Amino acid sequence: MSDEEIESNFIYVMPEDLRKKFSSTDNIEFNVKKTYAEITKAGQKSKDVLLRSIAQHAKMCAENSEDVFDAHILSRDLDEDIVYRIKQYSYCILKSSKNYVKWLEEDYKRQLRVKISQEFY
Repeated sequence: MSDEEIESNFIYVMPEDLRKKFSSTDNIEFNVKKTYAEITKAGQKSKDVLLRSIAQHAKMCAENSEDVFDAHILSRDLDEDIVYRIKQYSYCILKSSKNYVKWLEEDYKRQLRVKISQEFY
């Protein structure tokens, strides 16, 4: 296996100490590849995968916070999970430049902040 194949098959597991911060959420898993397959099969836009992922992360933050400020702070702890999901998404859409992947990560985090705020209002 090449390094790229090994990396594409890597599965992120949230560390136990971080998982405790999301104890009010039953399911923290999100399968990017499976969701991508479902979305493309249904003829939807591939970017909808990220929108679903953002919605799930926002819900996780809202469920485990007292208010919107706590939720925004908690969302910062999701960086590794976000990077993992973006990488998985980039494998699904095939060739992606490092700059595009970096932009996706930044855009994801911006959209997550907006979605978290919407969860509270």
